[in-house]
Amino acid sequence: MLHFPEKLENQKNMRHPIFFLSFLLTLFLFSGCAGATSVVQLAEEDNDRTITLKVGDSLEIVLGGNPTTGYLWEMGPWYGKVMVQVGEVAYKAESNAMGAGGHFTFCFKAAAKGKADLRWSHRRPFEKKVAPVKTFQVHVVVSE
Repeated sequence: MLHFPEKLENQKNMRHPIFFLSFLLTLFLFSGCAGATSVVQLAEEDNDRTITLKVGDSLEIVLGGNPTTGYLWEMGPWYGKVMVQVGEVAYKAESNAMGAGGHFTFCFKAAAKGKADLRWSHRRPFEKKVAPVKTFQVHVVVSE
């Protein structure tokens, strides 16, 4: 039977906790909005809706679009610390076909008690003086 020196023996025993911690960290990083207490998902049909969240809940806004046309969802400014954006905007095409449309996903976390109005405009960023083709807004009330 092989005998490991004490230092190597300790390293061998540490493999499992390190692997477990690495797994948990990876799971957390790839969970997106899903790591929250509760996740509310809204889409374009929820335009102008008022929703109530608790501190710690997540809000996921999914809006259809096609960046190959030049149109993007631009988020308007919002003030305060009630809602905090989590990560970057994600885009997922509906298929692998060139020019296929898809969905933009915006993730937020309810960080403090209060109210916030979140607004988006669907427009071409390079067309400064042209009105957006669509708008989307949601009114958020966060309780403790």
